[in-house]
Amino acid sequence: MRGTFDRIALVRAMVTTTAPEVGLEPEHLSIIRLCQQPTSVSELAAYLDLPLGTIRVMLGDLLDRFLVQVSEPAGTGPDIELIEAAINGLRAL
Repeated sequence: MRGTFDRIALVRAMVTTTAPEVGLEPEHLSIIRLCQQPTSVSELAAYLDLPLGTIRVMLGDLLDRFLVQVSEPAGTGPDIELIEAAINGLRAL
């Protein structure tokens, strides 16, 4: 799961302190501060003005240290039936 967080996954800090910890960058601490209330991965990228990939890596770091909890959205995978119906519709053309 590390680094593959969905952009609408919700992140919540598991700690309330933003005291510096060895190995954490200021951006990590900003994520903890912002995630006192559930915040999506996309919102974090926008608030911190960082690429989505960078946010995902930082979330992985924080998750490894048990400083955040990430809740992936349910049912965001592809709808196989819808894809098959589209393929069959295209074939019928």
